[in-house]
Amino acid sequence: MACIISRKNSQHMNKLIGTISRKLVYMIAGLLLTSASAMTAKAEKGHVLIIPAANNIKSNHYYDDYIAKEMGVAVDSLDYYFNGSVTRHLQTLHDGDLEFTLVPETEKIAVTEDIEVSGEAESSVASVDKMSIDEYHNLLEKNKSEFLLVINQHYLKKMESGTMNTVFHIVSYTLFDKDKKQVNTSSLYYSTMKLDKPNKMESQLKKTASKIASKLEKAVS
Repeated sequence: MACIISRKNSQHMNKLIGTISRKLVYMIAGLLLTSASAMTAKAEKGHVLIIPAANNIKSNHYYDDYIAKEMGVAVDSLDYYFNGSVTRHLQTLHDGDLEFTLVPETEKIAVTEDIEVSGEAESSVASVDKMSIDEYHNLLEKNKSEFLLVINQHYLKKMESGTMNTVFHIVSYTLFDKDKKQVNTSSLYYSTMKLDKPNKMESQLKKTASKIASKLEKAVS
C-alpha cells in the first residue's frame, strides 16, 4: 500500500513540476518577446533632413565683411563656419531618437529657393509653402527622411549698455513633418563680449546643436 501511495505521490509531483516548468517557459518567452519588441521600437529612429535657409546670417549691427574680418576668415566661408558648425555636429549625434542628414549640395539651391523666412532673431519662422506637396514628398523620399529641419537664421544681435557690449548669437529653426506641417519652431542663443574666432564659435555652436536635437526629440515624441 505504501508503495502505491508513494508512486502516486511521485506521479503527482512530476505533473506539478511539468506544469510549473511549462508556465516558467511561457513566462520567459513572453518576457523575451516583450524585451525584443521594446528594443526594436527603440532602434527605430526618425530621420531629419537639414537645410540652412539662403543668406541666413543676419545682424542688427554687423555686415558680413566686418564679421569675416573680426573672425579672421574669408567672407565667402561664413556659411561654412555658421551653418556648418551646426549641421556637422547634428550629423554626428547617434545616441538619440533622431538621425540627421544634410541636403545634398546638388539639391541645395533648388530647395532653398522654395523656402521663405519671415521675422528676425527669436521671431524668425520658415515656410515651405512655395514647394508643392509632391516636390516635398519627393525630397524627403530621396533622402530617406520623415522630417525637414530648416535653419532659419544665425542672428548676431549687438546690445549696448553704457560701456558694456554684448553680442547675442541667436540660432532659430523650424521643423516640418512628412506632410509639410510645422511641428516646432524655436531658437537658442549664447552671448559673448565680441565676435568669436572660428574655434570658439564652433565650440559654442556644437552645444547649441546638441540642445536643438534634444528639443526636437521632445517635439516629435
